[in-house]
Amino acid sequence: MSIDLLEIGVRWARCVGGLYVLLVLFNHGASATPTNTTSDPSAGDPQNPNLTGWQNSPSGRGTVDIVWSCTVTLFLSNWSSLCLNIPSPRDKYFSRFKTRFLLTGLSILVPEIVLAGAVGQWRSARFSVAEFHASGYPSWTITHAFFADMGGFTLETLDFPPFPLNAKQVHYLLSKGYLDHKSIVIDKHIIDDKNKQETFVRLLTCAQIVWFTINAIARVAQGLLLTTFELTTLGFIICAIPTYLCWIKKPDGVERSISVQASCSMAEIVLGAGASEGDPYATYSSTPLDFVSRAESIWSGALYWHWWGAIAHRLGMYATAPKRPIQRIPNDNFPPVTANWMIVFFLCSTAYSAVVVAGWNFWFPSSEERFLWKLSSVSVLAIAFAFFVVDGYAFYVHDSLKKWLMSIIPGLKDDTRARRWYGQFKAWGEPIRNVRPEKDRYLSVPVKAIVPITFMGSVYIVARCFIFLEDVIGLRRLPPEAFETVSWSEYIPHIT
Repeated sequence: MSIDLLEIGVRWARCVGGLYVLLVLFNHGASATPTNTTSDPSAGDPQNPNLTGWQNSPSGRGTVDIVWSCTVTLFLSNWSSLCLNIPSPRDKYFSRFKTRFLLTGLSILVPEIVLAGAVGQWRSARFSVAEFHASGYPSWTITHAFFADMGGFTLETLDFPPFPLNAKQVHYLLSKGYLDHKSIVIDKHIIDDKNKQETFVRLLTCAQIVWFTINAIARVAQGLLLTTFELTTLGFIICAIPTYLCWIKKPDGVERSISVQASCSMAEIVLGAGASEGDPYATYSSTPLDFVSRAESIWSGALYWHWWGAIAHRLGMYATAPKRPIQRIPNDNFPPVTANWMIVFFLCSTAYSAVVVAGWNFWFPSSEERFLWKLSSVSVLAIAFAFFVVDGYAFYVHDSLKKWLMSIIPGLKDDTRARRWYGQFKAWGEPIRNVRPEKDRYLSVPVKAIVPITFMGSVYIVARCFIFLEDVIGLRRLPPEAFETVSWSEYIPHIT
């Protein structure tokens, strides 16, 4: 039975809301505790004898216990939730490990990016299943769709180097008769045999997440102090679980794709689609089959990512250009997200940021750190809201607003001065709008979107880095309540 992601998002948002209410209640209750309130004159005072630095474990929970619990939960929830695409045949083990390690780091720094990719891939797989079923292939499952979108099928022709296909390209070739359906609609067990999903690691991760969350809720219920490190970890769990749910049917650890042979040459395929006979491969960016799905797969999130990647390339942060045709589906592939799915993404993104804001009244070693935490947490939450406002205006509202103004203001459409100013502004923004060397027309980004979003993204990264820094350095001095353990006997029925 298929799972409705929108329903999952609503249910998860309710759970997050309940957790957030508990955290707010804890903050309110903590105001009665002098060691955890901003009104206490001794709060943050290094000379306060009640404060504790390094705490050994035998006397209760120690500093190592806090660091270990948060670090393991962060690493496992981000590492095991990733489902990477099939690597290139030339990629060695170290290259695959490095890719997973870097993506784990990215998901820890900006978990919303990985969540956006997972939501988009889930939506793409669901669409592929509907498309194949409508074409008379009922045995095509969501696992088949994920497998295809991760580069599970490699097309081979006599006149062109092999390259990976996505699910939409597979459907196109199948519907045109260029591929035999027996080589595509394979038994699901064949894909399952290739799947090396680490079930034990995922079960261990689920157990760790459940235990960590229950322990945090119990500490809140008993009025014990949570550290900012634990609060931040709870925020990551909010993004990790929807990511895991989106990829629950996606194979992981597949090392080799399935080669499929076309019934004709690549030249015949692209010429049959209307390509120029002089140079049928002149316009493609990734593969000659870009015309099948590329235009509709470009959305605002992918545009921002490609733009930032081009800037990083210009700055020399990486020097190698991707080979044409590509040898693997990139792991930073972001399929488009529709409005309903954007609601789910928005709920998870803002809930993650809101949990960090819930540490507003937490204890901090100094007033400066308290101020910077509040500033950083509010910045993260405000940017989460502002991103959707700016993105929505630039891609959905601006053109409609311009047409509406032209319809109600007489002569605006024919005003030569206004048209000249507008033309000058567009000419000024052209170098910013498209920074890629090949000037790919599909990857042009509106200046009104990329400038504010790049600024907000920079502020977001700085704020996130400070929150991480404070999570660690804030452990140097904590009130004794931070090291008290939960009294589980309160929740176990017993006779007194």
